[in-house]
Amino acid sequence: GGLFIVSAIAKGLDNAAFALELKTLLLPVASLFSDSTGTTQRIMNTIEPFLPMLSLCVVFMELLIGAMLLVNIYLRSAAMLAALLLLVFTVVLALNLALPADTLKHCGCFGQLWNEPLDAWSLVRNATLFLMCVGIYFTSTQTTRQYATMADKT
Repeated sequence: GGLFIVSAIAKGLDNAAFALELKTLLLPVASLFSDSTGTTQRIMNTIEPFLPMLSLCVVFMELLIGAMLLVNIYLRSAAMLAALLLLVFTVVLALNLALPADTLKHCGCFGQLWNEPLDAWSLVRNATLFLMCVGIYFTSTQTTRQYATMADKT
């Protein structure tokens, strides 16, 4: 949970830089849906106005998921959301490794706090975190019902 919170804070400290990083990260994704460089640019021009809001949404999701994991609130749901978010991040990173954009310098995983280069290590780290989240999901017995029952007893 703490890792998600640190990542969110690092990205949120310079949201404009993170939005620019998102634009660079999404270039290979956009190229999958286009047949030429001009089409890719049109796709990017279409989504560019939404990047600041998207970057804020990522920061908010990471903060929320991190807090839920740290304090064991809806632990299974938090683990599932974390795993899904990591899956999306990992697919985007993998596409950037397979179809690199010329301007991508680092993965942006921790904002400007840590300018980690985009490489196979990024995928290994995300895969490890993903497996940890899956493990939490399947081993956790905490449910909303149990929290309600615990509240009734106090």
